[in-house]
Amino acid sequence: MSVLDIKPAIAGGIAILTASVLALYFRNSNRKPGPETFPGPRPDFLIANIRQFPKSHWKDVFKAWKDEYGDVVHLRLPGTSMLILNRWEDAEELLTKRANIWSGRPANHMVNELMEFGWSVLQMQPSHPFYEMRKVFRKVLGPGAIGDYDRLIEGASQELVKDLASFSGDPLSLIQDSIGKVIVTISYGDDLWRDQGKQLVQINTEGVDLVTHVFGQIWLPNIVPITRFLPSWFPGLTFPKVAKRGREIFHTIRYSPFEVVKNAVDRGEADFSVISKYIDDPEISKESLRDATAMMYFGAVDTTSTSLANFLYHMLMFPDVQKKVQKELDDVIGRGNAPNMASIQTAKYLKAAWEESLRLLPPFPTSVPHISLSEDHWKGVYIPQGTWILSNFSWMLRDPRIWGEDSTEFKPERFLPEFNPHANELKDVESSVFGFGRRICPGRYLAERNGIIYAAAIMSAYDIVPLNGGPIPTSVEFTGGQILRPLKLDIHFSLRK
Repeated sequence: MSVLDIKPAIAGGIAILTASVLALYFRNSNRKPGPETFPGPRPDFLIANIRQFPKSHWKDVFKAWKDEYGDVVHLRLPGTSMLILNRWEDAEELLTKRANIWSGRPANHMVNELMEFGWSVLQMQPSHPFYEMRKVFRKVLGPGAIGDYDRLIEGASQELVKDLASFSGDPLSLIQDSIGKVIVTISYGDDLWRDQGKQLVQINTEGVDLVTHVFGQIWLPNIVPITRFLPSWFPGLTFPKVAKRGREIFHTIRYSPFEVVKNAVDRGEADFSVISKYIDDPEISKESLRDATAMMYFGAVDTTSTSLANFLYHMLMFPDVQKKVQKELDDVIGRGNAPNMASIQTAKYLKAAWEESLRLLPPFPTSVPHISLSEDHWKGVYIPQGTWILSNFSWMLRDPRIWGEDSTEFKPERFLPEFNPHANELKDVESSVFGFGRRICPGRYLAERNGIIYAAAIMSAYDIVPLNGGPIPTSVEFTGGQILRPLKLDIHFSLRK
């Protein structure tokens, strides 16, 4: 539940809320001027722009604000300001070139403290533990190490191909289970997967869904921090129940599988995994290894499964593109052969179709918020410390100033120099999908590799067609939360003759 997490009839709660918000209001009135020259919706007294801030479909509201106010939209929240960036170059300027200022995370009391998820690389402030954990990701999932897992990914993709034989309906759960198996096996080994892998996938999936939901809401403890100390029995509160479930989930994810593998290593019985390989590495602390590995599922499964579901949606909607992808795969790997990473390196059209799908349907249409660690001056405007930034990826990836007047069309040829002489000047789509600057997703190489292998395996084996031989749908409804994918993808996997 959002800021209306406490019944207005409860006098004690109202007293706390009113006193705290007034304190924030008067504290802000004594600050240096904020980014007043950036336009945005008019704030309300005391509650600022909370009323206008969208509860869902952020990308659509942000696009409407962009059309009304311009590339940089300014909002006020109690205690701080927020800038919404709609121009790629602006995001690069602040989040990459000024990363020393703009790499912080907002103090999310709901997630970090009440749900006890502040240990995650997603939420951690730039610090020694933050950089230590990213070092772990570079070492175990960086460009130099990611090829070690190709055979596992290729094998899992072929297992999914078998599971999809004559399948009809929404394949998302099958895709998530398959990619989840890859991540759990890489992280903790095949033995743990056999013993408790499905349960670990289930609780990780619940954790991803819970965090995504919480990020998409405005919670009372984040607006009025003192309310996080209210007892759970306080009438009208619901956030303590959500926080309690979060603590249970993240404690299990963080400690349980790591301890199983660590004990197996101590007994000399551990099979191959990231944990067993690096647990005695003198360059990596056990705590950083434990926490980085616990985050691998978060960094790969939802991103990859959503990207793949969106790719299959585009193959359904654009059968001419589907046929071109399949013809290229037949030429590159041979009809009926299972693709591997080496064999698809020259599949340029497949890569272009994958990038075009990511461009039009990025799995996360808006960024996780960044926050300024110190004051800044930009475009002639003073920006105080603690200002939030949200990047509107969805618009940046459709901006006609970058992608041309056909920016809303699904057109993989735009990435191929033989069709588009300016193809090499286009932005790197995957750099926005995985974020900017020092907070770019550390698991991106694994997610990229997973996605393209799975796409090649499915497309080489199946035609993606409507259910029951029906027509191609004229429209498909999409999710309205922080993850963008079809609400229900009804397709049939027809074995290619």
